Amino acid sequence: MIALIAGCSGGDGAAEVDGQVTLDGQPLTEGVIHFFPLDGKSRTESTFIREGQFHLRVPLGKHRVEISCVRPRALRKGQDADSATGDEIVPSRYNTKSELQVDVKKGNNNERFELKGI
Repeated sequence: MIALIAGCSGGDGAAEVDGQVTLDGQPLTEGVIHFFPLDGKSRTESTFIREGQFHLRVPLGKHRVEISCVRPRALRKGQDADSATGDEIVPSRYNTKSELQVDVKKGNNNERFELKGI
């Protein structure tokens, strides 16, 4: 019974994170958000962004956050879909060189990321 109660109260060392992501004031239509624990011990958590919204469960503590949205390029004549690449529309300071950090605490966490274009 005690284990069941601990599980329901977030005794697993993680918490819910809900949030919104905008790019230049508009909801990011689709993308991916990653939470990388700064302690180097907890596991990375990721989820999809849909219509500017995301929800996931993340280990407690400080995290570096990366946000990405790749828009596919139009296929060139004779190019197959497997070889097509896309263009990252989120500036690198929010993904590969992310400056974003959050501190996930017990309970519900709500984060808002207001990204600015290049």
